[in-house]
Amino acid sequence: MKRYSSFLKKRGVVFFILFLAPFVLYGVEFEGYLYNPKGYIQEKATVFIQDSSKEVFEKSGVSVYMIAQDSIQQSLDEYKKEIEKSMNSPFVYIIFLKNDKKIDIAGSEEILSKIDKTAIYWDYIVPFIPKDKEMSPNTITICLMNGYVALVDHLRNALHIELKNEYIPDDKGIQTTTRAILYFMFFSLFVLFIIYLIKARGKGNG
Repeated sequence: MKRYSSFLKKRGVVFFILFLAPFVLYGVEFEGYLYNPKGYIQEKATVFIQDSSKEVFEKSGVSVYMIAQDSIQQSLDEYKKEIEKSMNSPFVYIIFLKNDKKIDIAGSEEILSKIDKTAIYWDYIVPFIPKDKEMSPNTITICLMNGYVALVDHLRNALHIELKNEYIPDDKGIQTTTRAILYFMFFSLFVLFIIYLIKARGKGNG
């Protein structure tokens, strides 16, 4: 009886290591194209993400995922390698880790090479990242949804597909950058004008 009990325990350990350990250790089980265990992304937005990602996949074969959770126990690179095993290739995704204060865009190289990952991150995500005291499902949803819409829009243009669920992402980051450039140009011209006046007066006094 003891031998039989010991045998079952060993079989149980083997079963856990082979089948259950990956889910317990990394805690990732996608619901469609979304992993949102803490509810950081609001319900209406999750419906939009599921519908849009499904449409993109049907028309291009590319899987677009969104991951929003609190923190991870290993390095971001190690975590990516694990979760990507559950994704359909080729794929691209946005990952948000609230407590770790990390947001990233990753995916298959063949897809990343077709989009401007840097522009999406800095122009459409960073300007909307809420401060710690303003962090809530509403502000997180706005930030991630704007990045997601920009990502899908880049894919739409790169893959030459038409989508029913089309939204224009807020280009707050681009507007801010453009404004800063214009202010800099104006200030530079103003300084040059002052220098010109000073030189002109100097010549007049001479």
